[in-house]
Amino acid sequence: MNEKEREEKSYIIDLLLLDYVHLNDLFFDLHNENLSQAQLLEVQGQLNSLNIVFALGKVVDLDHQSVLEDIAFDILTSTRGGELSKLDRAKLIFSAWHQAFLVL
Repeated sequence: MNEKEREEKSYIIDLLLLDYVHLNDLFFDLHNENLSQAQLLEVQGQLNSLNIVFALGKVVDLDHQSVLEDIAFDILTSTRGGELSKLDRAKLIFSAWHQAFLVL
């Protein structure tokens, strides 16, 4: 992959992760007493954009996807309500993923 392709994919991944942050913040803020926590998380998992990110990044190993999902969720919850913008949080996830790929 050349530098231009890498920049284009990075931009797309940043935008998708921004959507992921927005969506998950929405789910955290929802107060629907008719849904159990398990039901809410099931819906959340179906709507997030991580599968698209995995497809773009060619992450097909389910164990690797699980590691990346855990990283994203940990950053998402630990930065919620903090000083970082949603885009900065998305970029933080992407950066952490890049570091994880050096180990995987």
